[in-house]
Amino acid sequence: TSTQDVPIDVSQATAQSPRLLIEEYTTDPEVISPGATFNLDIRVTNVGGGDAAQVFFRLGKDSTSLGPLAPLGRLQ
Repeated sequence: TSTQDVPIDVSQATAQSPRLLIEEYTTDPEVISPGATFNLDIRVTNVGGGDAAQVFFRLGKDSTSLGPLAPLGRLQ
């Protein structure tokens, strides 16, 4: 068998990718009591070099758990 090295310039691909960061978040009311309804505002900034499209957020510690979050009702 023979091998051959092939250079790949990942700096260009990485530079043109979106990179989303949560810049700020607030709740209203600021203190949330158990069972209370609240608004969650999240400010997200794209600090990458490419456009972001079809962005989804997952709230929770992993894909199968919402951690301390629990949905009320059904998604329409």
